[in-house]
Amino acid sequence: HVGLVVANTARTIDFYTLMLGLGPFRTGEFPMKRAFYRNERIEAIFRASFCDLGRSRMRLYQHIAGRTPFGDALRERGEGMHHLCVPVDDLDDAIRELEKVGLETFWIAPELGMAWVDSRSIGGMIFALSERDRP
Repeated sequence: HVGLVVANTARTIDFYTLMLGLGPFRTGEFPMKRAFYRNERIEAIFRASFCDLGRSRMRLYQHIAGRTPFGDALRERGEGMHHLCVPVDDLDDAIRELEKVGLETFWIAPELGMAWVDSRSIGGMIFALSERDRP
């Protein structure tokens, strides 16, 4: 999926639906009670809205509470593209391999089976890794 950070989910969904014909969107709130961000344990909440785009998805992320990469990105760069998510077979193995080549895993969310890797030094992108076939 492609992940975008937004300031106001409802306003963004309204625009994307009315002006671009995207949707329908499915929205939920996600509390993070065991996540790690920049090597610190965090408790946070964010809202995510999902829209199918053919065989892929677009996800809109709105920071709600606590410290998250979404809130920091919105504050530092404003709304827009945040990350590209790719599926991996084993999240821990993927993290180990990327860290071997010097890429920083800056957010790990066990509740979601996801981790975010800052590879902006190689290609300019933040990647999210999502473990396939999670129970």
